[in-house]
Amino acid sequence: MKKYITSLFVSIAFLSLYACSADKSVSGEKKGTATQVAILKGKVKTVKTEKYEAIERVGEIEKGSLKGKYTYKFDEKESQVVKIEHNYQGFPVFEYLYKRDDKGNRIEWSKYSSNGVMEWKETYKYDEQGNEIEKDHYNSDGSLYRKWTHKYDDKGNKIEEVSCNPKGDRYSKKKIKYDELGNKIEEEETKYYSDGALELTWTSEYELDNHGNWTKRIKYEYNGSIKTAIEITEREITYWD
Repeated sequence: MKKYITSLFVSIAFLSLYACSADKSVSGEKKGTATQVAILKGKVKTVKTEKYEAIERVGEIEKGSLKGKYTYKFDEKESQVVKIEHNYQGFPVFEYLYKRDDKGNRIEWSKYSSNGVMEWKETYKYDEQGNEIEKDHYNSDGSLYRKWTHKYDDKGNKIEEVSCNPKGDRYSKKKIKYDELGNKIEEEETKYYSDGALELTWTSEYELDNHGNWTKRIKYEYNGSIKTAIEITEREITYWD
């Protein structure tokens, strides 16, 4: 039976800028497998993802133009993952490759074009519990583009994500909430202007499968008075067991 989880909607006042620094996470479940890094439950084999523009007609939200297609492939030991990005005709145009440390944690993720040229690279840092606490995104020339820091609850669930520009000024903040079973039930993202004022807030609505993985997400944009559906993402997930 499918489960439908709707995000709560919260209005936020204007906020000032803060320096971007890593939050200290508390104890949680040991991370390391590829599916845990991808925030998936169960022994996942493949994830086929399609993103669409959202169109509202007579109170109903429908899929519009296709925005992107991706495929994730995991081996049976959950130790390797490859992400492939497809064009609108279904042909692969980009490939994403991972590097891991001896604990199985993803420490580097790079995007390559079909001719083997690296488009960008991300590096990751972890705490003693294996929680990812920092992510740095670099351009193809090696310059830093953005930095993310993460905060976790005592169950190892990521509850906050803050991104900053290379100068350390806050760019966005994401808050995440879960139910008692560890299923994500609310996600709220806020983007800021350079002076620290609130620009936009996004919230998401999820549909889950029996494993607790979401198979459909509707993303909404909120400008302070109007909530508008802007994107629909669908995932087809297969499992080894």
